[in-house]
Amino acid sequence: MTIQRLTNSACMTVGLQRARFTSELSACRLLVRTITILVVCSVVSSFPTSIYAQVTIETDESSVQPPQAVARHPVEAIDEGIPGGRKALPRDAKGKFQADRIDPALLGAIQHRSLGLLEAEGPAYYQVLEQARQLDAATQETAGKRNVLRHQTEFRKDPKNARIKFSLFADVFNNPDHYLGELISMSGYVRKVLKHPMDPDDPAGVQTYEAWMYPPDSQHNPVVIVFSELPADMPMGGNLVESIDVTGYFFKIYGYRAQDGIRAAPMLLAKTITWKPQVKRDNANERIIYFAVTGGLVLLFILAFWGISRRNRQRLEKAIQEPEGFDPTQLNQIVERLGDEAADPKRQDSSPQEPIPPA
Repeated sequence: MTIQRLTNSACMTVGLQRARFTSELSACRLLVRTITILVVCSVVSSFPTSIYAQVTIETDESSVQPPQAVARHPVEAIDEGIPGGRKALPRDAKGKFQADRIDPALLGAIQHRSLGLLEAEGPAYYQVLEQARQLDAATQETAGKRNVLRHQTEFRKDPKNARIKFSLFADVFNNPDHYLGELISMSGYVRKVLKHPMDPDDPAGVQTYEAWMYPPDSQHNPVVIVFSELPADMPMGGNLVESIDVTGYFFKIYGYRAQDGIRAAPMLLAKTITWKPQVKRDNANERIIYFAVTGGLVLLFILAFWGISRRNRQRLEKAIQEPEGFDPTQLNQIVERLGDEAADPKRQDSSPQEPIPPA
């Protein structure tokens, strides 16, 4: 019975040592994972707020080329009595510019999805740009929002659209004639803003710019904007991610060459765009606080891990040194009896066997 207890005690000791090793190994793994996560979070938090704005974006849109020789070859559909084929800007009875739309007769030569601007579209192109320049931006914005709301209401009246979310980009792209010559307001982010060379065929002789905007509902398809007033300090180039609002006259579905072939985008002719620059914050203090908090958490975790490991080690060592039900004084008696049996084999044979207690 005593030998059996010794065997059980040895097995228990090995098991406790193995359990202690496994426990400490799992705790070490957990500590390493936690520290790794905290370090990764610290590194990510040190990035700028608009990290994606610093990624180089390869734009594949081609610049808008103005219609050629329009002033020398006016279209017959336009009043030829005005130099360059331009018609007088439409006004209401009080002499104010009509903001809601362009005269449909002026837009008769528009061809949607044609590659670039056609020569026949030149008079209408310059006329609409001139009207956009003359009309104040606040009046245009009011009319543009009103027109968008009207189209959205008409969209909702159709029973087929009861469960379809209204998308201004999709509605303009699929129904361009419904928007032709109307002011509409859109929002999105621009990836490219370029300055046009001076156009000798523009009767007004005004500097123009182009922007390629991506509305949130366009599924990464652009809207091309031609405008004449660039916001102050707005960056230019082809590596931009800047948020803007725009109200402009819808002119046509503009075809352009891309890397994978010919694509099309709605074209707006506008007075200007509203740039919404990102507010740059000084994150130095925030980073210091973040790293201090992160370091404190890591230190607390290490101390807690050390305390738990130390307490578990003490419990295991106590359990190993003093196994339950085992009297250390019995060890000398066992050694003496084994020595006597080895010296007198007859005594070993005649010694009564100690009954093994039931398990």
